[in-house]
Amino acid sequence: MPSALPILAPVPDSALVLMIGPPAAGKTSLLRKVPAHQVISLDRLRAAASRPGDQSATADALVLQQQILTMRLRRGETTFVDNCSLMIL
Repeated sequence: MPSALPILAPVPDSALVLMIGPPAAGKTSLLRKVPAHQVISLDRLRAAASRPGDQSATADALVLQQQILTMRLRRGETTFVDNCSLMIL
C-alpha cells in the first residue's frame, strides 16, 4: 500500500523521497507521519555515530546513510531521506 503524507500526493511503493531544506523548515515534523522504518534521518545517524547535535559526526553519518540507502533501494523499499543539504561523499 502506498505511503501518504497529509500535504503531499500518495507516494508509490519503492519510491525514494528526498526531504531537503534548511533547519527548522518542517521536514522532520512532516516525516513523523511516515513509518519510522522508512525514514533515514541524518540527524539521527549523527546521534548514533556520536551524540545528538554533533556536527563533527556528519562524515560518519553520511557513510551510514549511504549504506542504509543502498540496502533499502536494492530491496525496493520506499525510503524518505531527511537532510539539510545535498551533501554527498
